[in-house]
Amino acid sequence: MTDTYNDRQTDIQVKNNILASIVVVVVVVVEVVVVVVVVVVVIVVIVVVVVVVVVVVVVVVVVVVVVVVVLEEVVVEEEEEEEEEEVEVVIVAVVVVLSGT
Repeated sequence: MTDTYNDRQTDIQVKNNILASIVVVVVVVVEVVVVVVVVVVVIVVIVVVVVVVVVVVVVVVVVVVVVVVVLEEVVVEEEEEEEEEEVEVVIVAVVVVLSGT
């Protein structure tokens, strides 16, 4: 009877050791999967942030270029208008001088 009891106890210990080993393997696998998922998520977040920053920089540069071009056109138009006014003043002065003679 003692031998049977000891055999059962040994069988139970072996089964417990096997179950403990399986649990340890499962826990390690789960931890590795979690770490891999976290690393992938961090990499994706970094890539998204970099893409957003690049898009914002490109948009800002485009807006600045458009504003500069528009302002240059406005300045050029104002200078042309001033030149036209000067020409008109000269023409009027010439007409006045000629009509006075």
